[in-house]
Amino acid sequence: MYTDSSYHYDKHFISSFSSLIDPRRTTNGNYTYPMLEILFLTISAILSGRDTYNDIVIFGEIKIDWLRKYFPYEKGISSHDTISKLFQEIDNEAFNDCFTEWISKYSFTNKESVISIDGKCIKGSAKRKKGGVHIVSAFASEQGLSLSQLVTDKKSNEITAIPDLIDLISIKDKVITIDAMGCQTKIAKKIIHKEGDYVLQVKGNQEKTEEELKIQFNPDLVDDSNITEDVGHGRIETRICEIITNFEKNSTLEKWKGIQSLIRVTSCVIDQDSDKETVQTRYYISSLNTSAKEFNRIIRLHWAIENNLHWCLDVIFREDNKQRKKENSAANFSIIYKIALNLMQMTDDRKSKEKKGSFKEKITRSTLDDNYREKLLNAFLCNN
Repeated sequence: MYTDSSYHYDKHFISSFSSLIDPRRTTNGNYTYPMLEILFLTISAILSGRDTYNDIVIFGEIKIDWLRKYFPYEKGISSHDTISKLFQEIDNEAFNDCFTEWISKYSFTNKESVISIDGKCIKGSAKRKKGGVHIVSAFASEQGLSLSQLVTDKKSNEITAIPDLIDLISIKDKVITIDAMGCQTKIAKKIIHKEGDYVLQVKGNQEKTEEELKIQFNPDLVDDSNITEDVGHGRIETRICEIITNFEKNSTLEKWKGIQSLIRVTSCVIDQDSDKETVQTRYYISSLNTSAKEFNRIIRLHWAIENNLHWCLDVIFREDNKQRKKENSAANFSIIYKIALNLMQMTDDRKSKEKKGSFKEKITRSTLDDNYREKLLNAFLCNN
C-alpha cells in the first residue's frame, strides 16, 4: 500500500484497485514494477492517445517526471513485454470488480435513471476457428458512464451473463433496458427482485409474447400516445409511442414478473436525399406504469449504449482493430478504455463556461497539456 504523502495519488483509486492481486511472481527478486504504477501509466497514456504497448512505454519514458508526482516509479518504466504480460494475466473478473467498486462511489445515477445493458464482440480478439471475446456491459445512459462488464464466450451466452451482471451493480429504483436477447422471464424476475424496473424489447425469441402484444394492441385500448420528430444527418424520423396498461393478463403475459405496460413504437424514417420511407414497428413490455412520453424517452435512451459506448470504443480507441488475442488482454483493456471514457465524461462541469469538447478533442488536449491530463484524471487524483 502506498502511504507516502509526497505523492498525489487518490485514496479512492488506491482503495478501489489495491485489492487486485498481482498475477506475477512477487518473490525471488521478480517484483520490479508495481502493478498499480503500470495501471496508472496505462490509463494516463490512453487518455493521451497512446494505447499500444510500445507507445505506452514511450509515453512513460517521456513523461516520467510528471508520473513521479503521483507514484514513485523507482525503477522507471517497464518494458512493453512486461505491460503486455501483465494485462494478459490479470484476472478479468477481479479487475472488473475493482472497476465496478470505483465507479459506484460516484453517485451519478438518480432515482429512475436508465441503465442500458447490451453486448459487443471485440473482433480483434478473435482466434482461428474461434470467435472474439464477447462483453456484456451495463451503461448509465443519461450520465454516459460505464458501470460494469462481464465476458462471455459468444453472443448466445448473454442470456446467462445478464443476471450475473445485474448482481454486480445497484439497480434499486433504476430502469433497466435490454434488447430482445435479454427478454427473458428470469431476467425480468431478477430485476424486480432487486427493486428495479425493466423495459424489455420483445421479438421472435419470445414468439408467444410478441403475438399476444400484436393482438392486444387494439386502437380502442390504447391509454396514451406520444409523437416525436427528429431531423438530422439527412433523415427525418417520426416516432409514435403507444401504451396499454389496462390489458388482459392471460397466462402468456402473467409469466412476466411485475408487468404493467405494453408498448408499441412505430418509427418512420424518410431519407431526405432519396425520399425513401422506412417504417418499423417494435414491441416492449415494462414493469413501469408511466406516460407514453416517458416510455418514448426511455426507449430512445437505450441506444446510448450503442452510440456513446460501443461507437466510442470502436471509433475513438479502435478497439476492434487491436490484435489482443492472448488470454485476458482484450477484456482487461476493455475495462481500461471504459475507465478512460468515464474520466473524460466526468470531467465536464456543466456550470463552467468552458466549452464541452468531444472525446477526440480531450485526448488531443491531454496529449499536449499535462495540466489538462491532470484535470481528466481528477477522479483518481482529487485526494478526497
